[in-house]
Amino acid sequence: METAKMNRISATVEDFVRKHIRSVWQLELLLLIKSSKKPLNLSEIANALYLTDEIVSSGLKDFERYGLVGPSYIEPHSYVFAPRTPQLREAVEQTGKAYGERRVAIINLIFSTAN
Repeated sequence: METAKMNRISATVEDFVRKHIRSVWQLELLLLIKSSKKPLNLSEIANALYLTDEIVSSGLKDFERYGLVGPSYIEPHSYVFAPRTPQLREAVEQTGKAYGERRVAIINLIFSTAN
């Protein structure tokens, strides 16, 4: 019973992942931008995550549409974490924490949602 309680994912995290995350790389992308102290451009993100610029660009467009990231007004062609609402900010916080603590459970949730 104790193990089941530890592996439980909050409703906030589950809902956020189901609505906004289609792959593990997308979650990694969002968490990278969130954790960065400075705006990141496409190449910096692609290099950090070992992805192509095209893949990163598609993820950023999705996250812009969802109201999670936005263009930097400091550095042209760069992105910053910019959640549209406090609820989105909190959902990303909780999701990042859950991913750090229960990585396999979050990955399983992503894969179950993608199918």
